[in-house]
Amino acid sequence: MAKLPDPRIEACSKARLIETRAHALAGFARRLSETSDPTSVEPEEWASYSQSLEVLLKELADDVEIVVSKAQHAM
Repeated sequence: MAKLPDPRIEACSKARLIETRAHALAGFARRLSETSDPTSVEPEEWASYSQSLEVLLKELADDVEIVVSKAQHAM
């Protein structure tokens, strides 16, 4: 029978993804905050930003949930 991977190893792997996604979210926020004239941004561009942020946030939340779950199994 194959041995299942240690949940702590999986948690650390997911933590790296969390860091990557968090940096991506911060990058989007930085670009938005540095927009000199928000009224000049086209609605389609706002929609694209919103969609990208929602996807990243969902992926980040899923990764955090997995880390929490793996941590509980390691206890």
